[in-house]
Amino acid sequence: MATRPKRRRKVQSPSTDIQPSTSTNQAVEDLVRACMSSITPIIETTCRRVIEEKLSTAEIPVPQTIASSDPPPVVPTTDQSTSAEASPTLLQEMTATGSTIPHQISKYGQNTYTGSSLSCQDLTKTVDVLIRNSLSKSTVSAYKATYLNYQNFVIQFFGPTEQPLPPSLKHLTAFIAHCYIKGLAASTTRTFISSLSFIFQLGNYQDISQTFLIKKMLKGFHKSKPTTDPRLPITLEILSSLLQSLEHTTSSFFTKLLLKAMFILAFCAF
Repeated sequence: MATRPKRRRKVQSPSTDIQPSTSTNQAVEDLVRACMSSITPIIETTCRRVIEEKLSTAEIPVPQTIASSDPPPVVPTTDQSTSAEASPTLLQEMTATGSTIPHQISKYGQNTYTGSSLSCQDLTKTVDVLIRNSLSKSTVSAYKATYLNYQNFVIQFFGPTEQPLPPSLKHLTAFIAHCYIKGLAASTTRTFISSLSFIFQLGNYQDISQTFLIKKMLKGFHKSKPTTDPRLPITLEILSSLLQSLEHTTSSFFTKLLLKAMFILAFCAF
């Protein structure tokens, strides 16, 4: 009886996967720690530099923890009432009485403005600026001088307790009579009354210069002292003097001849 051949036992080959040893893992950890220890100072320095640049340009608010211990500078605030008193209004400049221009609200806008007092002051200043720009500096000076003369007149003839404002018809009529007695021209007195009329209206007072008595007094003033034309008619003697005076007026020979021809033509033709 034949016997079966024995099967050969398969020998398992060793696995090809190589498990890392403990020494290898330890080496990797050491390398990681070495890299991190080298990188960390660079990262910290870079972060500090970027933050300082941002803070220096004020692009982000400064945290309280790194803010300076010095207190912030105190910015002086300007009181609006003080600034308003520092710059007098046009009426105050003309009268020097401390009065202010009354500011009335239009009947179409009553109780509709709810802004702050600061905005109201700004609007009042703008009102004064616009009124001031309507006059020249010479006009303002002339109005101021007229009011000063009128104020001195009132104090001198009616006592120191009397004031030109609010205007009084008794004061103004007496002032016109005073100008007549002093020998002033009717046109000059009318200019004075016109200046006072502007100041009365600027203070929102009644314009008494347009009353019946004032108009009649100015008309009587003009009739009592009619203005005469001081100009003389051109005669041959005056024409000769004009032609001789051309030698002292200009150095241009052409201009002298031109003016001489104009004078002679006007005298002979007109």
